[in-house]
Amino acid sequence: MYPPNQPENCGNFFHGDCSFGCLCELIKDDPLFHNNSQNKQRALEIQLAIDLGRLGSNGNGASIGKIQMIYGVGAGTIGGYTKKIIHA
Repeated sequence: MYPPNQPENCGNFFHGDCSFGCLCELIKDDPLFHNNSQNKQRALEIQLAIDLGRLGSNGNGASIGKIQMIYGVGAGTIGGYTKKIIHA
């Protein structure tokens, strides 16, 4: 299964589990996911999907390099998503 690249596909990536949607609802209003910059953030659903993919990995699959290859994002981006999700 390929990682989600569109917010509307993220729930399906996690087998349509309503827990994913519930998590999104719980954290969507956190100021960390909103900015006034010209550089828009990725959708919350994508940030959460990438972070859950990271947190749900173990062994060799848990390396930042592996997560980078799967999701096509930089190491700093992955760390930033994790910090925001944990904080929220």
